[in-house]
Amino acid sequence: DDITDLRKGTPMIVHYAPEIITVEGLLEENTGFSVNTTGGDPKSDNKEMYFAIWPSQPLDVIATDAQQKEGINITEKNVDHLQVTGNEKELRSLLNKKVRISGTLSHAHNTHHFTKVLLSVNSVSAAD
Repeated sequence: DDITDLRKGTPMIVHYAPEIITVEGLLEENTGFSVNTTGGDPKSDNKEMYFAIWPSQPLDVIATDAQQKEGINITEKNVDHLQVTGNEKELRSLLNKKVRISGTLSHAHNTHHFTKVLLSVNSVSAAD
């Protein structure tokens, strides 16, 4: 699939955990940079690899009033990619393929989170 095609479509409305969602899209490995605490070059030090999915349609991720008030999760609209956390060996075997992932969403809250919204994997498989 052409990645430009993956960003098209009406957003799918989803919610943060405990709701379990299922998305299909391209699974990639990306590079992020965490906070540099050693005084080195922030553009090259503290490089971290992470998995990301580019859903076949954008997501509107809705936080409840209670989640927003507590600052745990905030509503994010038109999310076009998600950092994926789960079994590294299983995810690596599906890199650069169209996958179907079921799991729960959370909002980024530390420097090891490289997208606004993260998807914690319950199950992953190659998509048809």
